[in-house]
Amino acid sequence: QENGQRRYGGPPPSWDGPPPERGSEIFVGKLPRDLFEDELVPLCEKFGRIYEVRMMMDFNGNNRGYAFVTFGNKMEAKAAMKQLNNYEIRSGRLLGVCASVDNCRLFVGGIPKTKKREEILAEMRKVTDGVVDVVDGSPIEVTLAKPVDKDSYVRYTRGTGGRGASLLQTDYAAYTLGQVLPRTGS
Repeated sequence: QENGQRRYGGPPPSWDGPPPERGSEIFVGKLPRDLFEDELVPLCEKFGRIYEVRMMMDFNGNNRGYAFVTFGNKMEAKAAMKQLNNYEIRSGRLLGVCASVDNCRLFVGGIPKTKKREEILAEMRKVTDGVVDVVDGSPIEVTLAKPVDKDSYVRYTRGTGGRGASLLQTDYAAYTLGQVLPRTGS
C-alpha cells in the first residue's frame, strides 16, 4: 500500500507499447469493503486487457469502497462501464461505475498576496511542464495539461519552503513551494 492505494499492474509484465490513451480509466464505486483485486480483476478482464487497477485502501487494510481500473483502450473502458454499472457484485450490492475524471488541477497555498498571476505562472512553468493557466484568487489554482505518459507526471507534496505552504499531489517527482517561488524579504 502506497499513498492510501494498492496497485495491480501499471503496466502488467506482458505490456508492450505506450500507456493507454486518456479516457481508458473507469471509476468503480460502491465496492463492498471486503472485496479485493482477486474478485475485481477477473470481473474487469471480461471486458478487455487491464493495464492497472488502483484500489483505495484505509489503514486497516480494507478498501475504501472504490477503485480505478485502466484498460488497454477507450473502447474496452466504455464496454466495462456499460456492463458493470449497476452490476450486482454481491447479493443486494450494485456497483456504481462511470468514466474516471482527469484531475488536472493543482492547489497552491500560502503564496503572498503581492505575487502577480503572471509571476506565479512563470515560476510554475520553470519547474513543471504542461502548465496551462493560473486562476488567480483565493485559492489560486494551477491547471495542468494531462501528460501523455505516466512517467512525465509530477508529484507535489507538502513542504514548508519557508512559506508553510503545500502543493497538492498529482504523481511522481517532488517539489516544495520554496523551489517554486523564491524567498522574499519579510
